[in-house]
Amino acid sequence: ETLAGRRDALAAAGELEERRRSNLTAEVVAAASARARTRIEERIAAEPALAALVRGVQDRSVDPLTAVASRR
Repeated sequence: ETLAGRRDALAAAGELEERRRSNLTAEVVAAASARARTRIEERIAAEPALAALVRGVQDRSVDPLTAVASRR
């Protein structure tokens, strides 16, 4: 089966558009996740209490999920 034939078969079945939509959704999620991670890292650097909480996770005196829940 040729690449063009496979693409045509996917398009005919509606799968090509669904794959494109899925890929675009993944791209949006990845961009948003990267932005959120940067903001979180900036806050850890800027807020001593948050940095201390992360150190607690690092030295295993605080559970990671507990740390996240405590910051809501």
